[in-house]
Amino acid sequence: MSTTKIPALPRLAGRGLMGIDKEDEKMKYTKKDAEEDLNDMGCPDRDHPENGGRVSWRMINKYGTWLRKHDPIAFEVNRQERQQEMNSLQHLKLG
Repeated sequence: MSTTKIPALPRLAGRGLMGIDKEDEKMKYTKKDAEEDLNDMGCPDRDHPENGGRVSWRMINKYGTWLRKHDPIAFEVNRQERQQEMNSLQHLKLG
């Protein structure tokens, strides 16, 4: 069996993946990827300290790191949702 590399979809925050084997159609969206994407997006209004949110001022630019440490369930739910989105997009692209 040949393992043909196909171009991968770009990450949500502008980073790209190297490529995946066609046999392994699911892309890996790691905890590190999720943390970096959330850091790049910044702190949402509901968690911002200016609005009485739960994130401290010094962590507003590191929201992904904060969420991973202080609310691991929300972090994992976010990561799994994005993994499903990426797999759906990849399925459409391969289809």
